[in-house]
Amino acid sequence: MAGKYQRQRERPAWLGKALLAAAVIAAFVLGIAVTKIGSSGTDGAAGDSSGKSGCTERPLVIVRAAEEIAPVVRAAGDRVAKRGICGEISVQGGSSSDAAREIAQGFLPDVWIPDSSTWTDRANAGTSKEKWGDGPSLATTPVMVAASPGVVAKNAQRPSWPALLGGSQSIRMADPERDAASRLALFAATSARGQSTVDQLKAGAGAIFLSRSEAHGQLALLTNYAADPAKSPPFPASEQAIAAYNKAHSDKSLGGFVPMGGTTALDYPWIAASHLSPEASAVARAVQAELASDATATELKAAGFRREPTDPGPTFAGSSGGPFTALTELKPSARTAAITQWQSVKKDMRMLAVIDVSGSMKQPVNATTTRMQVAQGAASTALKILPAGSQIGGWAFSTDKAGPGKDWREMVPVRQLDAPVAGGTQRDALLKAVGSMPGLIGGDTGLYDTTLAAWRYMHSSYDPNYINSVVILTDGKNDDPRGGVSLAKLLETIRKEGDAERPVKVITIGIGENTDPAAAAAVAKATGGSSFVAKNAADIQKVFVEALLLR
Repeated sequence: MAGKYQRQRERPAWLGKALLAAAVIAAFVLGIAVTKIGSSGTDGAAGDSSGKSGCTERPLVIVRAAEEIAPVVRAAGDRVAKRGICGEISVQGGSSSDAAREIAQGFLPDVWIPDSSTWTDRANAGTSKEKWGDGPSLATTPVMVAASPGVVAKNAQRPSWPALLGGSQSIRMADPERDAASRLALFAATSARGQSTVDQLKAGAGAIFLSRSEAHGQLALLTNYAADPAKSPPFPASEQAIAAYNKAHSDKSLGGFVPMGGTTALDYPWIAASHLSPEASAVARAVQAELASDATATELKAAGFRREPTDPGPTFAGSSGGPFTALTELKPSARTAAITQWQSVKKDMRMLAVIDVSGSMKQPVNATTTRMQVAQGAASTALKILPAGSQIGGWAFSTDKAGPGKDWREMVPVRQLDAPVAGGTQRDALLKAVGSMPGLIGGDTGLYDTTLAAWRYMHSSYDPNYINSVVILTDGKNDDPRGGVSLAKLLETIRKEGDAERPVKVITIGIGENTDPAAAAAVAKATGGSSFVAKNAADIQKVFVEALLLR
């Protein structure tokens, strides 16, 4: 067994006193509670479950538990100790996200009680051979929208999680890679939202906006509220956390409500590692059984937890502690995708948008709209939702667009969106350029020359403080009467001139049936980018914004 928290499972009785002393010293230094399970004699040897002294094997079982439930687990260990069993238990309370990260690195406890089962996604993403699966839930508490009683009263029509995270309501999130409540709120919004283009746009815009003001964790959100409730926007918090806060802050009480449509819940699973010896497993099972007792149920309720989702919960402004509707849980792959997108949009982009103005862009996609008009709509929508800190520039391209042999024309150089430009801002200049593109339509599709020029431009001006990318929107295959660079040469040049320390992703968006998806995918793959195909007007806007969100 490898890992920071391994302990020798078999040892002679004479080692008991020395090892227990070391454990107590560690507990004092690290703030860890160590419960000695079993009766002991003067030599420190623990008794077995039948009351006999002189156990030859006294395993130390280490439990990593979410901070808020750790006292209940310790109390269960104390009761087991009084009944007498050979062994000791160390209950280490702390952050579930930190535990997940350490487990992924190979620092393995014997039992893990995170606040949410979803942390196993991170724990299992590491190099450790130990994989953590599902476990029985010890307690549950729904994720709510925490707010001042006055704000709760004003929200009589409870907004849904998609509405809250889509920007239609004021809310602040904690980092979903550190805080389970915000993590589950993000998953709830993903699970409950529709799949239309409008839904996707709102979700993307909301993620970009909320990620810019995320707090380090829930403690930061609660501390901010306690400092000035009137200025604190609503935020995700568990029912238990709200109740615990109110016990400590009767003068600045916190309210909360379950959003329309339902919510998700923290579930505190008991997950035992596969590496436990039979003796250690016996100790762990004894504590787990005690956690299912009536005494534990009373302690959980006093701490603000529910044993089952249907049990009554604590009451406060906005909540009577009644039952709640549980949303469908996301699959691990969907959870990972939601977290990946959130982490991606946290960092501002530095992007060159390159839009096809070849003659075929005049062709209609339906009875009233041309390909160019749809492209304009998608670009304009994206420009309106991107944060001011993003750096964006725009090119138009078709054959010889800026003179013989030069297929691209710079419309607006790359600048920050809030930079002053000609009496307005960079955002205004880009929107104006997009509006003028129909007047540039004509010529063939000088795609590869343009792609290489755009990639080289962004590579040479790379800024490590941003995500650097080129987004190319085209409705055709490479078609250059002058010849120009070939696909093979383009890929070879990118591989030769590329630098892993200065990554510039190329994201391609093909419109209609006349593109070359295989070639586009090859270019995207060579740069670590992505390739999309939009077959109709609705798809164009959706994939364009998706490309921006995924960078």
